[in-house]
Amino acid sequence: MSPSSIGGYFLLILLAVLAPTPIPIPLDEIVIALIAKGFNPIFVIAVALIGDLIGTFFIFKVGRKSRDFIDEYHKKRKRKDYAFADKLFRKYGKYALLLSGIPFLGDALIFIAGFIV
Repeated sequence: MSPSSIGGYFLLILLAVLAPTPIPIPLDEIVIALIAKGFNPIFVIAVALIGDLIGTFFIFKVGRKSRDFIDEYHKKRKRKDYAFADKLFRKYGKYALLLSGIPFLGDALIFIAGFIV
C-alpha cells in the first residue's frame, strides 16, 4: 500500500462518515471512482460501509441528545405533538427506516429515530 493509497482510504472514510449528514456527498460515485483508479474493491467497499455506519450512528445520537435537551427544557411537560410522533414512529418506524438510503429523507428519518426512541 503506497502513501497515496493510504490518503485515498483516509479521505474515503472521512467522506463516508459525513455522507449520512445533510451535507450532499456522492459516496457511491466516490467509491466507483476509487475502484476505477485501481484501489482494492473489497477494501474500498468495507471502508465506505464502516464510515457510513459511523456517520449514521452519529446522526442517531444527535437526535437522541436533542430529545434529552428538549425534555430537560420542557421539564416534565409532555407536549401532544411529541406523543403523536412517538405513537406514529413506534407503529411505522421500523418500516420507515428501510427508506434510510434515500438522500435527504433518510438522514431525517435516522435523526427522528434517535429523537423518538
